Amino acid sequence: TNTIDYYKQEAGNLQAYLDRFQSQDYYQKIACFNNNGQCSAEDLKKIRQSRLHASVAQKRSNDAMLRGIDKQQQSLKSDSARLRILQSHAQSAKGQKQALQAASQLASNQSHQLLQIRGLLIAQQNAQVIKDAAAENKEAIQTAGDDRFRAGNYHKSSGKKW
Repeated sequence: TNTIDYYKQEAGNLQAYLDRFQSQDYYQKIACFNNNGQCSAEDLKKIRQSRLHASVAQKRSNDAMLRGIDKQQQSLKSDSARLRILQSHAQSAKGQKQALQAASQLASNQSHQLLQIRGLLIAQQNAQVIKDAAAENKEAIQTAGDDRFRAGNYHKSSGKKW
């Protein structure tokens, strides 16, 4: 479920990974979407790579989230069995020392479960951030293209009459 470390390693650092997703301002400044409309092969390659990176990132984050959920479902049965045992020990504790030990084990079990929940929340948050970044990147490309399309030049006709 730790996809952020993967992205850091793949791109070199987190900022290099974040730079794969661009804003509308960025796309409007490249030749494909500015006034001359001449799109170089390199600019087209950057746009395609940006879309590809977004798609791959979404797939990886969704996979990581599903692996985390699968892991949680697998451990749910053993966790609940362990909890029943701990609760049984707490109820049958004789003396203050055994009661404190049982309470300590219950608290430790709860801490473990909170860490598992935290891991799932991080995976979910990561998947949402990737989805949002990909959507914003796609929208930025579309908006820059739309603006370029609508920015046509108007030339008054010569006024010839037929």
